[in-house]
Amino acid sequence: MEPSNAKRLMDALTAFGFGSVGLTEADFLTPAQVICYVLKERRSK
Repeated sequence: MEPSNAKRLMDALTAFGFGSVGLTEADFLTPAQVICYVLKERRSK
């Protein structure tokens, strides 16, 4: 991925509320890397 696209991706993630998960632009610049984010299930009582 090009650095400019990594920035755009981070901007989009931030806009959708995922800016605080600890990812950086550099995380998207590593070739053949898979990034997986799992949400903890919330259960209502």
